[in-house]
Amino acid sequence: DTLATSGLRGRKDRQGDGRLLFTEVTITNTDGNRVENVRSGEDIALILSYEIGDGKPKTNVSVGISFYGISGEHLFTCWTDMLNSNFEQLFPDERLICEIPKLPLSAGRYSFNIYCEVNGVLADWVLQAGVLSVVEGDYFGTGRMPPQSHGGLLVDHRWRRDRRTNE
Repeated sequence: DTLATSGLRGRKDRQGDGRLLFTEVTITNTDGNRVENVRSGEDIALILSYEIGDGKPKTNVSVGISFYGISGEHLFTCWTDMLNSNFEQLFPDERLICEIPKLPLSAGRYSFNIYCEVNGVLADWVLQAGVLSVVEGDYFGTGRMPPQSHGGLLVDHRWRRDRRTNE
């Protein structure tokens, strides 16, 4: 498998009842092309392919991807539940796409876990499902990036000044 595609079909170290099983994760840029490396600040998508063993649609499906830093520290999670966007129905001939605008990670290698519940019951959970390889990008649009020692997360922010009032 390349970094851009992580095959999961043969993974035995997964948890869940298997009603829905992840088979592959593909990382793409906004053009839909598979990429080995993504840039800080780039819009990316993770495409999750899956199989449904009995071939029947699954209802009320919650899906999550959690990202981890080089030391295993949890950085952030993209989860349908947090957005009130669980899938009412998922069909066998579909795949799931998680779009992350303006990737907030500095250069480095990050791992991710993928997770799925069907009607509140764990269906599939794969730890270390893949690696996201991030290269330096122009996240802030200034040509400047913080040094690696300043942490892995990049946060969009603004500064301003204001006059003090004598209150």
